[in-house]
Amino acid sequence: MASSLSHRLDEIIQQSLDNQRLVGCVLLVAHNGQLIYQKAAGWKDREKRQAMAVDSVFRLSSVTKPLVTAAALRLVEEGRISLDTPVTRWLPYFKPQFADAPETPVITLHHLLTHQSGLNYGFSLPEDSIYHHLGISDGLDFCPALTLEENMRRLAKAPLFYYPTEGWAYSLGMDVVGAMLEKLCQRPLPEIIADYVTHPLGLHSCRFWAEADDLVVPYYNTKSEPQRMGDKEIYGGIIFSPRRATEKQAYPSGGAGMVGNAKDLLHFFEILRTGKDKFLSQETIDRMFTNHIDPKISTDKAGFGFGYGGSLVVDPDKVGSGQSEGTMQWGGVYGHRWFIDRKRAITVVSLTNTSFEGMNGAFTEDFTKAIYENIAAE
Repeated sequence: MASSLSHRLDEIIQQSLDNQRLVGCVLLVAHNGQLIYQKAAGWKDREKRQAMAVDSVFRLSSVTKPLVTAAALRLVEEGRISLDTPVTRWLPYFKPQFADAPETPVITLHHLLTHQSGLNYGFSLPEDSIYHHLGISDGLDFCPALTLEENMRRLAKAPLFYYPTEGWAYSLGMDVVGAMLEKLCQRPLPEIIADYVTHPLGLHSCRFWAEADDLVVPYYNTKSEPQRMGDKEIYGGIIFSPRRATEKQAYPSGGAGMVGNAKDLLHFFEILRTGKDKFLSQETIDRMFTNHIDPKISTDKAGFGFGYGGSLVVDPDKVGSGQSEGTMQWGGVYGHRWFIDRKRAITVVSLTNTSFEGMNGAFTEDFTKAIYENIAAE
C-alpha cells in the first residue's frame, strides 16, 4: 500500500507543479503512528532557485490556531482559567454589543474556541464594513504601531453579528484568546506558547518570528502561474504582509501569527491523535474532537461542525472526502491543510507556499482522495 500511495501522491504533487498551481510543498502522511509518506517538492524560492526541503519553515497563518488552543486547554487543566470564563474577567474593556441594541452578551473562552462568539474576520466582510472603518487587523498584515491590546479594543467597538452560540462565523476569536492568556499569565503570548506547547513537545520550528532567509517565499495563484507575494497586497479580500513574520514588533496573533515546519506540526497533531506524553488529558482531547455546534447552525461547509482547534466531519456522506466521522481538519490561508482521523489512525500535514491552491484547491482534494483510496485497499 505504501509504495502505491507514494507513487500516486508523487503524481499529484508533480501534476500540481507542472500545471503551475503550486510553487512548492511539503506533504507528510502518518498511518498507525508510522510515517508512510514524506515529500518536499518544488521551490522554497522560485526566483533564487532554492529547492523546498522537508524542514522548510512556513508562515502558518491559521495553523497557528490549534497550537494556541492547546495552550489555552492546558491552562484550563491547571485550573487557571475555565471554558466558561467570560472574556471580561481578563479583558474588562472587551464588551462588544449589537448594532441595534445596548445589550452586552457574555462571551466565554468556549465561544471563542468554537467561533460562536458573534465576532467575525474583516476579510469575510465587505470593504466598507465597520471592521475596516475601525482599522481592525486580521493578524496577517503588518502594522508597526498596532499592539494586540489596541487591536482588541478596536474589535470590542464593532457590533456582534449574532448572539453567542446562536450562529457560527470564522473569526478573530483566537486573537482574543491570545490576549486573554497574556493577561492571565502576565507574559507575552510567544512565551506562553513556548512554555505550554512548543518546548514541552520539542516543536523548535514553531514560533512567532523568523529571519526572512529562513522562511519559504509565499506566492498566490493567478490564471497563468503563481506570482510572488508583495507586502500589504490584497488577494481574495485578505491583506497579506509576508514581512510580518520577520518583524519582532508585530503583535503576536493567536489566530495567524506563527511559523513552523511540517515535521513539527505532524508530531503535534500525532500527540493530539494518540494522547501520548500526557500533554493533555484524554478527557480534554476528547472534548477537542467533540462537535460543539448545534446541528441547526451552519458552519462554513455542509457536513462539518467544529471542535476545539478545527472543524469536524459530522456527516461523512455530505463531506464526501472519505474522512471518518469525527475527523478534525483545518487549513491556513498561505496554502496549508491538515487533518487528524482518529478512527482510521491517519494524520496528514500539507504545507505549501501557494495561496489559495494549497489550502482549498484541487491539490488538497486529490491527495485526500488518494490517501483514503489506498488505505481502504489494504
